Amino acid sequence: MRRGTLVRVRRGWYCDGALWRESDALGRHLLRAAAVSDDGDEPLLFAETAAVVWGIPLLGDPPEDVMVLAAASAGGKSEPGVRRSATGWRRAPRSRERGLVVTPPARTAVDLACVRGFTAGVVAMDHLLARGVPRSEFEGALMTRTSRYGSAAARTAIAFADARAESPGESVARAAFLLLGFEVPDLQVAFRDDDGLMRVDFFWRATRTVGEFDGRLKYTGGSDTGGADVLWREKLREDRLRRQVDSIVRLTWRDVRSPDRLARLLSAAGVPRSARGITTAVPVRRR
Repeated sequence: MRRGTLVRVRRGWYCDGALWRESDALGRHLLRAAAVSDDGDEPLLFAETAAVVWGIPLLGDPPEDVMVLAAASAGGKSEPGVRRSATGWRRAPRSRERGLVVTPPARTAVDLACVRGFTAGVVAMDHLLARGVPRSEFEGALMTRTSRYGSAAARTAIAFADARAESPGESVARAAFLLLGFEVPDLQVAFRDDDGLMRVDFFWRATRTVGEFDGRLKYTGGSDTGGADVLWREKLREDRLRRQVDSIVRLTWRDVRSPDRLARLLSAAGVPRSARGITTAVPVRRR
């Protein structure tokens, strides 16, 4: 360890130092999950940890603690690096992925909605719907939970999820539109002109407004010249779109993470808004 050849993942468990240093937050969480799983009777991993195992996108980095679903007799956070929950443990389905025992994808997405909120659930469910998981599996998974905590958020996420969302950023943006009370747009609408077909992320038909989520990766290239070429092509595409729509609003992660900023941008673009947003989509713990 002093030489950096090994890194301690948890007490009594080590991994190759180079592997640890090369791993991102998701990879390191997976290594911790593997250590926890090997250090007991194959615990049932759930929530963010199960999402990492399945490759389901999360909002932000996973927690430091490995999330374990266990009987109430196992207690709460009873050891460093492990957070236990008994919610829905008795009826929780089990799957095996990457050699680890985890909740199935649909149950994992429902847990994320119940524990982390509506937006986290939408991100996970959009991703899974696009990969063929039927909506009915989310509905069935919600029934396996024995607590009502967060169920309103999960039910709203199940109804709202859409397989057409093509990135977590688009999912977060759509969830923010709903929470702020703006009209929910149509997704992946196609426009055609003499130069070919164009698809847009969001389209509000009533005001003929296009919304585009600009993720950072969209403009990266292998060199400065490559990046400039991408930007130029995107400008030409936007010019073509402007001939067919009334306005275009571009959104970034900074925008969708700031409710006030997002509301100003959408209002300036003329997107219709109701008097109030959706407040029941966020779980509230009862005392």
